[in-house]
Amino acid sequence: MLPISVLVPTRNSMSLLPKHVEAMRGWLDVPEEVVAVDSHSTDGTLEFLQRELKHPGLRVLTHPPGLYQSWNFGIAQCRAKYIYISTVGETITREGLVELFTAAEQFAADVVISPPRMFDMKGRAKKKEWPVHGLISAWGLQDAVAIQGVAAQVFAVSYVQRGILGSSASNLYRAAVLQRFPFRTDFGTAGDLAWGLEHAGEVRIAIVPRHLSTFVFHPKSYAKSDYVVAEFTEKCVRLAEESVARRSWMAGMNTNATESELLLSHLLASWREFLSAKAAVQKLKGGAVWFLRPSAWRAYLARGQKLRRLEQAQESAMKSIACSVMRDGLSP
Repeated sequence: MLPISVLVPTRNSMSLLPKHVEAMRGWLDVPEEVVAVDSHSTDGTLEFLQRELKHPGLRVLTHPPGLYQSWNFGIAQCRAKYIYISTVGETITREGLVELFTAAEQFAADVVISPPRMFDMKGRAKKKEWPVHGLISAWGLQDAVAIQGVAAQVFAVSYVQRGILGSSASNLYRAAVLQRFPFRTDFGTAGDLAWGLEHAGEVRIAIVPRHLSTFVFHPKSYAKSDYVVAEFTEKCVRLAEESVARRSWMAGMNTNATESELLLSHLLASWREFLSAKAAVQKLKGGAVWFLRPSAWRAYLARGQKLRRLEQAQESAMKSIACSVMRDGLSP
């Protein structure tokens, strides 16, 4: 067994749970414990877990509904060195879980991320990319690498709206780090996105470039209206600004942060300019033939210009931090 706690959060998950548990059976002898946390399901989920999920280190717990509240509760119960969050509907291979662990040990990483394959409910491939896909492509990665400190913060700020962690079912976390820095519960269904914005600068992130897991776009067991966040992008940018202002990476090993800090300032300014231009377009919408007004076209052109500048800043950021990549691993 490996020192991994598997967290299985559930809430009315019976439409997907049998297939999910069947997939887990292919690697359940790898982790040293399994912690299932059910959020007051009414469809038989809890009973199915108690009956069908088998592991010598299994604990089945309950917690009131609340997406990241339940995750954080489960994380606090985990006892192993690392945590893998097995969200229902997403699967990982046995080899994939072992490879995440190997990278975590190799780089003494706090988080290991990897790119999932993406499908819809009918098994059709989805042409969708997350930041980890873009980073792997930009750097031409073939083997696992790691970044930390200001370089990791640049990665997070480059993708303010999308989240560097991608799917937690594709990742492995150091338990002590998640227990110290729990997921935020005020960002709706994007608590992991907020986690990256807030803490990237103070953790070491390993990136495994191989597809180890599968992400399926499926209906959620909760109402989206329960997790609506007003002015979401604005809130994300504000969190990024607060995180950059803390300069948490200065407590780490990186002593040559000036150039990257300038890059962070440029990225944040580009985000602010784009949001301002986007808001100007939204303000002009409404009413009959609003799109024929010259002011509307000027606003649209300005928004497009600011978006291109933002995209250029993101591309420059990825190239800039490539020199900070750790390739040979570190002693744990």
